[in-house]
Amino acid sequence: MAILSTDKRDVSVSNDFKTSGFKIQASAKAFEILSSNIYTNKVRAVIREYNCNAYDAHVAAGNRQPWDVHLPTYLESYFSVRDYGTGLSDEQVREIFTTYFHSTKTNSNDFVGALGLGSKSAFSIVDSFNVVSYYNGVKTDYCCYKDECGEPQVATLASSDTDQQNGLEVSMSVEGRTDDFTDEAVNVFKYFDVLPNINDKEVVKDILKAKEDYKFVCDEGSFNTGYGSLYARMGNVAYKIPTEYRSDLSGFINFDIGDLSFNAGREELSMDDSTKKLLKSRIQQVQDNLSQVVYDKLDAEQCVFARAKKKAEVYSGSMRSVLRSSALDFDKFNLPSIKDGDERITAYKRGNWHRDSSDIESLTRLPLINSNDWDIRYFLHKDRMKTRIMQWMRSKRGLQIVLLKQEQIDLFGIPADLIEDLEEVVPKSSNSYGGSTPTRSKVAEWNGKTTGWRVKANECWDDVEIDNDGSERVYVEINRYESQSYGMDQFKNIMDSLEHLSVAINSIYGLKTAFLKTKAFKQGNWISLGEYIQRESVSMPDIEVIEKNRNSENPYQELFRKLGEKFDNEIVKEYNDTVKLAEAEHSDKFAYNALGLGHKIKSEDKLQQIADKFVTQYPVVELLHWNGSHASNSQLDILINHIKEKVNGFTVTSTNA
Repeated sequence: MAILSTDKRDVSVSNDFKTSGFKIQASAKAFEILSSNIYTNKVRAVIREYNCNAYDAHVAAGNRQPWDVHLPTYLESYFSVRDYGTGLSDEQVREIFTTYFHSTKTNSNDFVGALGLGSKSAFSIVDSFNVVSYYNGVKTDYCCYKDECGEPQVATLASSDTDQQNGLEVSMSVEGRTDDFTDEAVNVFKYFDVLPNINDKEVVKDILKAKEDYKFVCDEGSFNTGYGSLYARMGNVAYKIPTEYRSDLSGFINFDIGDLSFNAGREELSMDDSTKKLLKSRIQQVQDNLSQVVYDKLDAEQCVFARAKKKAEVYSGSMRSVLRSSALDFDKFNLPSIKDGDERITAYKRGNWHRDSSDIESLTRLPLINSNDWDIRYFLHKDRMKTRIMQWMRSKRGLQIVLLKQEQIDLFGIPADLIEDLEEVVPKSSNSYGGSTPTRSKVAEWNGKTTGWRVKANECWDDVEIDNDGSERVYVEINRYESQSYGMDQFKNIMDSLEHLSVAINSIYGLKTAFLKTKAFKQGNWISLGEYIQRESVSMPDIEVIEKNRNSENPYQELFRKLGEKFDNEIVKEYNDTVKLAEAEHSDKFAYNALGLGHKIKSEDKLQQIADKFVTQYPVVELLHWNGSHASNSQLDILINHIKEKVNGFTVTSTNA
């Protein structure tokens, strides 16, 4: 399937029968199906669709630069995508952006989008979102929302001149969904050729790691050596290939835009005859070509050690079956083994678990990769180092070190820069409990991870050695790598909050209970995290925040939003401006609460005060159902006429009343 199109059919109708075409009734239910129900994973869909639109906009504008993405954080709970493409005129916003199944990309295979549905995907998770169009020197703000009948509407909020580059920005509040967006961003962007500018650097690291996890990358696609699913990647979007078409490959195969059919939600392939046929032939083609591609790449590698390592990486797991089925001699890339009678290779290894002890191995083959994904490091062999190595390994996790004589290094062709010096890396034994203060201490350093169902407490810390140089360091007490004062999920909020308030901590260290009793601790410049926060909070001012309740607790908010879109009124404007101010203050309030400084927050129910003033001045508002949250357009027009009557002494006849 190339460009999305519908072939014309020759149809003849005998006799003169009366015919009628089928229609689609515009209704809240229809819009709900097309905006939300077509997506299984709604958060992933929102990220995918708006970023695919951004990618397409850059293609249309010939802009090779990345666009901007803001993922929600605990301090700034909104999601936005700002592209620097062509932008949209007011007519295009109202006729294309808001029209279901209307797309300018249908007749081109240069663009990912084609169905005219993705721009509405925000309605799958929110009832309203904002759109800003920068178009030929004019900035126009729009609000897309569901009206009282549940049908999507778009309202122009403001328009002004601008010197900003053409493009479109879509944004929405997604409070409470921070973790969902973080996880799904990795799932989406690991398939993008161009990575946008993303505000969360930890997410960027995870995306790059996900890309690097593919052991073999070529024009055909990207593949893992382990066992897993196979995907078809087309236009930055990955579609899982049904099991019956899979091979032993794991990863994804590249397809050109338009090659395969997909469902309306862009989540699965639509298995029409053309797609089935192409999948079958392409998978076979990839399998036939991949062995030769892998062989040629390995053969071109000049370093025998690097060549053997790459061969070991790709010639394992599921890909091994594909490569073994070829007639090519992959054994030529193996390194020689130790001959009988020659001195064997000495290696030490330590597992990922606390209960694992360091083991010593005697090997005839040089370790190149580890099935458990442990780190492998190579050292020049030195005598009388066993005790030092065993003590050093106690603080390590998932590590294998290999000791080699010089003749073994030469035999395997290992580059000199990969050979480490034991004396420089493995410290001499020191007794932390002795009479003199050691120059270095073994501690744990928080690595930025937080515990969850996928992450255990020990994975949130790196075992490190630090110099006792008098530098102030912030610590928490840990037992079995669990913090004794804070939940592991609190650290990120605390660090983000301190940064937000311009207070910096380079690192948080975890100190075992036993270490707190040592001379190294007592003579070191250590301060607990709680004490550090209390000390720094002295210089932090008390803050005043505006209470902003949920719509259900403050039904006037929806009324004022609707009124603000229809006419100008001083009290209405004051209320809506205060709502925006309250949202802006959310970051400061969250930061103070995350640090346990709630006593420094002074709040007032300013919104309720403004609402009470409005009701006192215009008591007719109390006749509206739920104070206006469910008010119809005709009811709003009557209220507006009443307000204008009181203000100006005359009534403006409503067109809807």
